[in-house]
Amino acid sequence: MGNVLYLAADHRGYGLKEEAESYARERGLDVVDVTPSLVEGDDYPDIAAKLVDAMRGADGARGILACGSGTGMAIAANRFGGIRAVLGMNPTHVAVSRHDDDVNVLVLSADFSDPTGIRGMIDALVDAPFASQEERYVRRRDALDQLG
Repeated sequence: MGNVLYLAADHRGYGLKEEAESYARERGLDVVDVTPSLVEGDDYPDIAAKLVDAMRGADGARGILACGSGTGMAIAANRFGGIRAVLGMNPTHVAVSRHDDDVNVLVLSADFSDPTGIRGMIDALVDAPFASQEERYVRRRDALDQLG
């Protein structure tokens, strides 16, 4: 993985982002918190853009976004070329998403995620490899990156 894990959240996902950051630091990861303070009434598209801007140019960078449902943040993040975001359901889902689609942003739902259960999803984001030796996965990833 890249050297840094980027994190950001809107007001609804802020507490969950703090849990994710605590665990990432516990794991010894270098963390950049793009939203270090709670801002009531902020908008998730702006937060997703901040995370993407921070990740730009960092080879192999991975990020975590959090909001209420996770859906809006995932939609917003996937509007940016080179970003492949997934709304994480469980650790296996995230690991398969890393393996097959080279996901580089994990989106967490404050409304539907258990704060302690996100640890396995973070582990999968950081540790699961992309199946880069398999041509079909590389071809598909590159096609996705050409869409935006």
